[in-house]
Amino acid sequence: MKILVLKIRLHGEEDDIYVFDNREVNVLPTIKEWLKENDEHLDLPAYLTDSESFWKWYRNEDDIDHIFIGTHYKELLSE
Repeated sequence: MKILVLKIRLHGEEDDIYVFDNREVNVLPTIKEWLKENDEHLDLPAYLTDSESFWKWYRNEDDIDHIFIGTHYKELLSE
């Protein structure tokens, strides 16, 4: 089984890790909630409504160097 792992961290801090069993999940609400809980602000354009649009925007932003946001897939080993 593959899972989706979302990592978010401020520069110099430890990762906050979120795990999703659905690899097609929209991670944008989780990112927005993390920003709110950590009193961080990114000027997220209104057209960002899903993971795909967020990643396209995030990868093209040059001035976001204090927050790292990334995902990767992890294979869970079954017994």
